[in-house]
Amino acid sequence: MIIFTIFQLFLIQQHCSGTFDINDHQLQMVADNLKMDECRKLIESLHNKGFEMTQQPKGDSEPKQVSCLRLLQHWNTHEGKGQTFHQLALRLKQLGHYDIADRLSLSVSDEKVGEVQDLFLKDPFKSKIHTNSPLLQDSPHVEKLPSKQKIDVPWTTFDCIQIGLFVLIVFAFTGLALLSLLRLFLPDSFIRMRTTLYQSFTGKRPGDEDVFFIM
Repeated sequence: MIIFTIFQLFLIQQHCSGTFDINDHQLQMVADNLKMDECRKLIESLHNKGFEMTQQPKGDSEPKQVSCLRLLQHWNTHEGKGQTFHQLALRLKQLGHYDIADRLSLSVSDEKVGEVQDLFLKDPFKSKIHTNSPLLQDSPHVEKLPSKQKIDVPWTTFDCIQIGLFVLIVFAFTGLALLSLLRLFLPDSFIRMRTTLYQSFTGKRPGDEDVFFIM
């Protein structure tokens, strides 16, 4: 399909009645921004097929009773046949009309981008499909999958017990680690704490022969 479309564009380019990328609206834009003497100089410069202008155009050879748009259209359908807009934009810049040349280039570029989107990036046959066809994504015949919803799973009793045991184990290991550090770096404080705990549980002070391990 893409190869066929490119072939069609090539045939249009070869058999077009004027420049194949300038339309009347763009010619009208150029004509509206030129004075008649400037327009006649532009048309005279377009007769030169080379890149550089051999001499500065005077516009005396162009008819004065014809509007600028008609002069541009005549060039477009005769000398401009099969060419691109670049020749017109080049002559505009060489004559000092840079703003008009830039506007023309931007207009043609935007138009070509739209054509590429319509021919290649978009589906050219979508408009020919029946509205109730299953080929269309928005057709009622197309089965739509339900949207995924996040399901909240409630906690069970076993989950709560597991979390509680985990918290107790963490506290136990933390306490043992703190006691080990206290016994290692502050032995006097550890002995006093052990004695206090022993008195709290037994009600008497431990003797020297008593062996007491807090752990």
